[in-house]
Amino acid sequence: MQFLSRWDSQRLSTTTRGIPLVEGLATDDIGRQSWSPSRGDLALPALTLDEAAFAANRDLLLRWCASAGVSVAPHAKTPMSPELARSLREAGAWGTTVANIQQAAVLLASGERRLLLANEIGGLAAGRRLGALLSAYPDVELHVFADSPAAVAALAEAARVASRRELSVLVELGAGRAGARDRAAVETTIAAVLAADGLVLGGVATYEGAVAAPDADATMRALTGTSSWRCSLWRCTSDTTRVSDVKTKTAGTAMRARDQVVERAAPISSPIADQYAAPRKTAVIRESAGHAK
Repeated sequence: MQFLSRWDSQRLSTTTRGIPLVEGLATDDIGRQSWSPSRGDLALPALTLDEAAFAANRDLLLRWCASAGVSVAPHAKTPMSPELARSLREAGAWGTTVANIQQAAVLLASGERRLLLANEIGGLAAGRRLGALLSAYPDVELHVFADSPAAVAALAEAARVASRRELSVLVELGAGRAGARDRAAVETTIAAVLAADGLVLGGVATYEGAVAAPDADATMRALTGTSSWRCSLWRCTSDTTRVSDVKTKTAGTAMRARDQVVERAAPISSPIADQYAAPRKTAVIRESAGHAK
């Protein structure tokens, strides 16, 4: 892959953080050095990964998601490792989550083609940057958050620059961070998506982690309220005529209350969705394999 080939062609120097004092060592020779943090071979601080522990966490998380009836798009923002993202996808993850356009560019360059951009991107200039990126990767399936008509306008600009006909927009519900704060704001944002050229309504999204409080009962009450609001808006995303052919997603980081969030999200992807007078959806959570317990 192009991204990895550029890295493989590099050589280490004293400007490379965390390695011994070596000059000129090719990056593809690193594995043959048998450096070990436990022996003090690496300059501290050094981030290391136990590959067996990662694989065990990855497989446990994916089994848990399957049993709960949800899909997962692990967030890449902390490790920013294309290799880990690919490992998760090949093991069964729905896709990969990124936080901004730059992170999306890194994952696209490494070969990922289904991304959840779990933030508003900014204004029209950011829309043009995203559009230029999408032009370079016309085969990417991208879903992006929006919480206002202004955010929708930026995505419409991206779609225009990239000549995209169906850029998927997830309307973000406010839960203590970004997001539309009330139903009127949500409906205004949905209307802006439906009126825009090049955009398609992909679903709703929430970042539940922001509602966490020191008191566990208060956290659960806030989660219940957020989940109920999200479910009530299913009708808004399914009664329209321009809903994407792809399955609708709901995105959120469960954090410490992951089990409770998924318990409330999973019915949306099951026959219980009938109680909301909406077609069956795909519930997608953002989670890291490193968080699986």
